[in-house]
Amino acid sequence: MSTTAQPAIPRLSASLVLVNTSGEVLFVERRSNASTYSGMHVFPGGVLDASDENLVETAVRETFEETGLLLCQRASDTGDSPSPLSAEVVDTVRKQIHDQLTTLRAVCSTLGLRMIDRSEILPFTRWITPKTAARRFDTHFMLCLLPPNLDPVLHRVSADAAEVISVQWATPAAALAAFHSKTMRFMPPQYYLLNVLHRLLPQGIRTSLQDDLVRTVCNGSFGSRVFNPVAAKERAPNGRAILTYEGDEIRGGNSGSLHRAVVNFDKAGLATDIDLHVNIDEELFGKGIELSKQFHYDRDSSRL
Repeated sequence: MSTTAQPAIPRLSASLVLVNTSGEVLFVERRSNASTYSGMHVFPGGVLDASDENLVETAVRETFEETGLLLCQRASDTGDSPSPLSAEVVDTVRKQIHDQLTTLRAVCSTLGLRMIDRSEILPFTRWITPKTAARRFDTHFMLCLLPPNLDPVLHRVSADAAEVISVQWATPAAALAAFHSKTMRFMPPQYYLLNVLHRLLPQGIRTSLQDDLVRTVCNGSFGSRVFNPVAAKERAPNGRAILTYEGDEIRGGNSGSLHRAVVNFDKAGLATDIDLHVNIDEELFGKGIELSKQFHYDRDSSRL
């Protein structure tokens, strides 16, 4: 009697999109031999740990471990007694948290730090790895608009020298251009969200109006949207795979509705080329919300 293997259970995880006042996003580059997404550029993040009280804490902790940027305020900034901090102290506790010798909350308590208010961490969609994958994640993407005048000690960035080999800031436009010139590599979720960010911050700068639009989109239907990518049975005319998302005509959407990515995967299952085909803005972002640019849309190249 034959048995069918059950899909792996997705592991709860969080990934944080940090946007500075120059409209740049923070990326980490994973080692070529990393356990997951080797050689890819991703937003900092990781799986829920037993020490984390919630996924927001997961996002903050993983961002600190991978990039050194700690989303906390000094006690002196919150009206309490000053807490003397040095780069050496922060580097030490960063390694201790990574090695599970202490917890993020214990570090905050010891150093007199206050973690960022949860209201400043915005929902930015949730992606569940396809059932066909050997390793699956239920990733809650979050977005944080960083304030001006970052703390020179708490908000420094550097690679963790473990699974991350580089950390860099880049505007969404620059990151997308780097992807198409093969100098940065993204998986479909990151590529999709970068396209959304490019539409929200088209000039690579942040204004108060743009910040308001970002918050509106994140706190609306888009921010809570769940993506369950499903590969179409047939391929695009160019032979690439078609990943369909909710709302696409193949997934029960209206005739002519496109919500898909046309992707070339290498032998390791990592994306080498991606094109988005989306024409359902109102369904995604809500009625009356207009983004300044359009998703790439080429009807012919993505039709089955």
